[in-house]
Amino acid sequence: MTRTLTLLAFSILSGTASAASPAESIEEPKRGVSPNGTVLDPSGAVIPGSTVTLNCDGAGGERTILTDSQGAFRFDGTLSGGCEIRVEFEGFKPFVRKVKIGTKPAAPLVIVLAITEVHEEFFVGNDSTSPSTIAGENRDANRMGAEDLEGLPSLDQDYLATMSRFLSAGSVGTSGVDLVVDGLEANGLKVGASAIQEIKINQDPYSAEYSRPGRGRIEVITKPAPPEYHGNFNVVFRDHHLDARNTFAATKAPEQRRGLEAFLAGPLLGSKTTSFTISATWQDDDLQSVVTALGPSGAIRQNVPTPQRNVDITGRLTRQPNQRTTYSPIRTRTARLGTGGWEASRCRRRAAITGCARTRSSSTIARPSRRDS
Repeated sequence: MTRTLTLLAFSILSGTASAASPAESIEEPKRGVSPNGTVLDPSGAVIPGSTVTLNCDGAGGERTILTDSQGAFRFDGTLSGGCEIRVEFEGFKPFVRKVKIGTKPAAPLVIVLAITEVHEEFFVGNDSTSPSTIAGENRDANRMGAEDLEGLPSLDQDYLATMSRFLSAGSVGTSGVDLVVDGLEANGLKVGASAIQEIKINQDPYSAEYSRPGRGRIEVITKPAPPEYHGNFNVVFRDHHLDARNTFAATKAPEQRRGLEAFLAGPLLGSKTTSFTISATWQDDDLQSVVTALGPSGAIRQNVPTPQRNVDITGRLTRQPNQRTTYSPIRTRTARLGTGGWEASRCRRRAAITGCARTRSSSTIARPSRRDS
């Protein structure tokens, strides 16, 4: 009987000890007061949309919020302990502060962001930006170089038609556009697209060099001969299958356009003072005109072929005996072949136009023999 009471007492004491041990090892974390505050600039104005980051050492990790329209922020459900608050906004220096989050209410934080420093660097050179009376240094001009022209969206490499959109309608008037090629007025561009170095439209309304203002004039500068041989070759092909049908035509006209353009330049027979440039274009257009009329037998709606053939060949020799003198004779050969007038069932008139132009230019830079004292 005595042994049974001893074992029962030992079991009761062991159960009491084992039940008490888990209660003593569990400790719930204490909830802290939610940190809150307002973000201001140096003048005292609120900064909405600033980024506020709370990073606590223990549980909770890193949390990020944005300030509201009043520049206020608040972190809910924060545990007590040591934390770091970081505030950032563009144009201001980052703000960092260590805070202790306790269980008792604390005053709201008032964070004032300092304006960040701005560093600028600029270099002073000897380039003059003062106004100049030289026509080539005019800043009020639209210029398109060779690299710009390659990326210019133009139909069939017709750069003049694209650049003419920048002309002033009031300056063009009824006499049309003035075209100047290499300083000389011309009635058309006889060189291919590969031979063009620059196209310029002078927006200056005054001109002492030409008879009309710059807003109605297109100036073209062709490429000079390089010291080494250089050439380009382009092919243009268009077909009616990709065109839309004319509204007045009964059927889509079987039109087609083919074109070749070549450019070659370099020293003449290895000479160091004489060079040449050759530009050739060939364009074959199988075009058709839409005829809508009323005849004795009724309405007439048909497509009439109006083919055109254009060939332009331009050659130039440039001789520069010294650095101050340049001679440059130019010869241009032009051929036009097409159908003119109106066409009936058995009447066709073909017209061929052939032209030849020669141009010679020379330039000399005068050197002063003495200096004024």
